[in-house]
Amino acid sequence: MSLEQIFNFIDKNETKYLEELRTYVKQPSISTQNKGVEDCAELVKKMMDKIGFETNIIQIKNGYPVVYGEIMAKKNEKTIIFYNHYDIQPPEPLEEWETDPFGGEIKEGRMYGRGISDNKANFTYRIQAIEALLEQLGEISTNVKFVVEGEEEMGSPNLLGFINDNKKMLEADGCIWEGGAVDAEGVPHIRLGNKGILYVELRTKGAKVDAHSMNAPLIENPAWKAVWALNTFKDNKERITIDGFHDDIREPNKEEYNFVNNTEFGLKEFKETYGLKTLLPGDNNADIWKKFLFEPTCTICGFDSGYKGKGTKTVLPSKSVVKVDFRLVADQRPDDILKKVRKHLDKHNMSDVEVVKITVLEPSKTPINDPFVKEITKQVKDVYKKEPVIWPTSPGSGPRYLFTNELNLPTAGIGISNFESNIHAPNENIKIKDYMQGVKLIASMFK
Repeated sequence: MSLEQIFNFIDKNETKYLEELRTYVKQPSISTQNKGVEDCAELVKKMMDKIGFETNIIQIKNGYPVVYGEIMAKKNEKTIIFYNHYDIQPPEPLEEWETDPFGGEIKEGRMYGRGISDNKANFTYRIQAIEALLEQLGEISTNVKFVVEGEEEMGSPNLLGFINDNKKMLEADGCIWEGGAVDAEGVPHIRLGNKGILYVELRTKGAKVDAHSMNAPLIENPAWKAVWALNTFKDNKERITIDGFHDDIREPNKEEYNFVNNTEFGLKEFKETYGLKTLLPGDNNADIWKKFLFEPTCTICGFDSGYKGKGTKTVLPSKSVVKVDFRLVADQRPDDILKKVRKHLDKHNMSDVEVVKITVLEPSKTPINDPFVKEITKQVKDVYKKEPVIWPTSPGSGPRYLFTNELNLPTAGIGISNFESNIHAPNENIKIKDYMQGVKLIASMFK
């Protein structure tokens, strides 16, 4: 049977595939709020069982389960492992959604729903491709393993333990990561790494209870203390000023600089998506890429102190909590950066500012010239009929390092998100045409 015949079979099953995706989207699985997570794990197992995977729900102590499934080929010892996650972000703010966040509604060629792009669609189209091959050919050419976890949106705190406990089971020749993107021109992007992350809370305290703001001359304000601490982290030119922060950064290599200098960023579309007139690095293409992919960041993610309701309340708060994330690049280590943050605050006479570690993930990279990357690139080009854009790394963070560093697997991220997918935001979506193309890509790979 030809690949064209298999593609025709996939096209005929579009309605079925989209209905399966909609069922998955309708199931909430918000890990940070413990809403529907266990039920979603059961649904994932059911979806894989139906296709013929040998599937287990592996319980995680003090965490959410990992769903593991495999189908072994009859004639080939090569193994590909897929990493996905079934947990999602909360849908708030609800008032900004134009559809039910758990409805899977289709409008103008897109399906909408919380978690559809990150990461539910990127799971379903993969198993649907395997199903199509099994139905049409009766077999697949390569062993397939799936690891589908329920804590990615929490920083994957228990995935290392799962991997250490199951290294034999997880042996493979390469890993296809959770997702990727297709740009506005339909060009697929392959991503070969992630930045790491150190996510902390800065906690400050003042009086034992909130006080009337008339007491400001007498009582220290913990919100100001937090502001002063933050002010030592960055200057007004966006430079991170924590002592030793940049010491271990690995400079981009020749192949990575080739990417920076020869790849179009898509500046116009990016500005339109976010309603911006300019970007922090300016409009130079190479400067944008270098900062986006190869430089660390320090971001204030949230600030909680005092009164935030309607009208006025003249209050002097008794405590303050600031959430800060540091995105880290190759050779930076989260625990080392945490020590440097603590030392930096002490140096500035702020030893009473408490630093609480929330999430740590290490950076990860697979070399552009790895044979696995070359094969994935060839497959993508054959199906999309376009040369893919290969990102040496990506600006987001995830547990990819556990697969590259602990399992020693070359890892490539491919997927069907688009630059208007609104990941983690209201009106999250995927394009139907990209979704169906994703099914065909995986079918082509495993035929």
